[in-house]
Amino acid sequence: MTCRNGFTRLVTTGYETMCILVSQGHDDVFSWEAAESHCEHLGGRLVVLDSHAKIQMLKQYLLANFHKEGHGAPHFWIGAKDFAGRDVFNWVSNQHAAITVTDWAPDQPSNTGAHHKVEDCVEVKADTDYQWDDKECNHEQAYICEQV
Repeated sequence: MTCRNGFTRLVTTGYETMCILVSQGHDDVFSWEAAESHCEHLGGRLVVLDSHAKIQMLKQYLLANFHKEGHGAPHFWIGAKDFAGRDVFNWVSNQHAAITVTDWAPDQPSNTGAHHKVEDCVEVKADTDYQWDDKECNHEQAYICEQV
């Protein structure tokens, strides 16, 4: 697989490959919906982590390349969302099938945000070693695109 300009090629131990683009900087943040649209504009989608190998590959990459402690530790949108609002999360690549391979942080998904707002979108965050956390979809933050 050849990656487009700006995308980085990752390879699992089982030789699965994917090309990702990790947003960086305070000016490159979006809500979940806007991040997905932006990824589509770039020829991709928010990253789909539908195997243990992909989950581990991305975590290793993020841990090696992004600081993980203190204020400003990164949070990134991934391509999982509760599209129907029924506490069932799906990938952007298949909105009709529930996610079967997961990497939720302890006590997640909680579906309870600040002021009891609904959390239907999924992020990975540095302070849990890039495990998954559900979050309010309108929060603006960094994101990870996957080339398709």
